[in-house]
This record gives sequence, C-alpha cells and structure tokens, in this order.
Amino acid sequence: MRTEDKKYFKYMTERSKLSLLLRKFFYIPIIKEFKGKLLDIGCGVGEFLQWYPNSYGIDTNPYLVDYCKKRNLKCSFGSVYKIPFKNETFDCVLCSHLIEHLNKPELAMKEIRRVLRTGGKLIIILPTEKGYKRDKTHAKYWDKEKIESLLKKFNFKIKKLTYYPTKILSKYTYLGELRIIAIKL
Repeated sequence: MRTEDKKYFKYMTERSKLSLLLRKFFYIPIIKEFKGKLLDIGCGVGEFLQWYPNSYGIDTNPYLVDYCKKRNLKCSFGSVYKIPFKNETFDCVLCSHLIEHLNKPELAMKEIRRVLRTGGKLIIILPTEKGYKRDKTHAKYWDKEKIESLLKKFNFKIKKLTYYPTKILSKYTYLGELRIIAIKL
C-alpha cells in the first residue's frame, strides 16, 4: 500500500473533535436533499455514511475502506473512474471534496452518470478559491461557470447552486464551499 494512503488515513482519523463536528455540521443543509439509495464517492472515514442509513461508500484508500468496514459502514474499495456497481443503481450520488482532486473529471462524470438513475440527484461539494489553494493535492479549481459547463456536457440540469455558508464568507475563508445539486436528465 502507498505511503500517501497511510498518511491520509492518519490525518483523517486524528482530526480534532471540533473539526469532525464542523464537518458533520456542513452536511446538515444537504441531508434533506437525499431520498433512496445513495453512493458517497470518496467517503473517507464514513462521516456521511453514519448520517444516512441507505448509503454506500467507495474510496481508493484501503486504510479508509477497512476503517469504515470495522465501524459496520457499507463501504468498498473503488474509484470514481471505475465504480463497482451496476448501471442506474443509485438514486443519489455525493461527491464531497472530490472533483477538484481529479485529473480526468470527464471520465469520472461518465461513470457517475452510469450508476445514477435517470432523474437521480448528483450533489457536488467543492472548495472555494481559498480552500482550493490550501491543499496541494488539488488538481483543478472549479468555479461556478466551469462546473456548470461540465454538468451541462453530461446532460445534468442544475437544480440548485449555492455558496456555503454564504458567498461573501466563502470568498474570505478556506472553509467556504460551492454546493451544486444537479438532476440526471
């Protein structure tokens, strides 16, 4: 296993209680958007999987997958480029802080589209500019226009696009997020 995987696992599991609480707090506004079977791509330590009982997670980090399984969360090893589920398996797909790490976002969107049922929801959460610059593993910065263009290319209709907590606060803090809810047409 890769050294980076072990380092990231350690980072994820040794975060402060305040950090974990804030992360859960950030999910509250979006949880009401979900209905049915959900896939959390890049599920990490399974924070969202704990909140939503009909959810499944995949991650490329074997340490994180084992961690989730030991906590009785439904999680398996998998990549956004080759999702280990059949066509139209899920009613919702969550990509929280994932897309900005990808070198091939178009390939990922094709695969996400494949496993999401028609009419299903895709929720993408991205860091705003300050958060993007803070992490050296980010491959591409996504602003509103870029993410809208990607979603349109893959025949998704944007239902809602918001800045969290607000657009102004998102501009001045690394905790800000751009949140997109899109429907597969």
